Amino acid sequence: NQWGGPQSADKRDWITAIVVELFEQKIVDVQLIEETMLYAMQDEFDVQVEDDSALPLAVLILKIYKEISQGQFETVDGMYAKWLERQKKKESSHYQVQIQEDPENPDDSDESAEDEEEQTLHDDVEMDLDDDHDHQARNAPIIDDDGFQLVQKKGRRDKRT
Repeated sequence: NQWGGPQSADKRDWITAIVVELFEQKIVDVQLIEETMLYAMQDEFDVQVEDDSALPLAVLILKIYKEISQGQFETVDGMYAKWLERQKKKESSHYQVQIQEDPENPDDSDESAEDEEEQTLHDDVEMDLDDDHDHQARNAPIIDDDGFQLVQKKGRRDKRT
């Protein structure tokens, strides 16, 4: 989901590691696992989980731990197979983009650079001619791209006049 930004995968791995480290203690219960995950979600992802979804997850983690300690790996193997399947789907959903030249519209990058320089010189000359017009335009309302009028500070004097 990328809730944690570009480091989401690292944060996910860190949360996994702190939950695994809980099992190094003598006593591990569902409540400890749940609280640890909730605190980690709040601290690392700024997410306040309030739907009690951490409780069944904590129960599942403890159940899997007990199964593994008894040599039963069916649940883990099934979960791993589902994860691999999702990874394959993720990889196959990436789009391949190929950029080819359009024979009807050749690349004019050199010519367009010269045109831009010429336009800049032309614009500079126009700006000198339009100084009087600019003063009037500054007093006109400014409209943004969405069509809203921008609020301007009042009382500032134009120092160029």
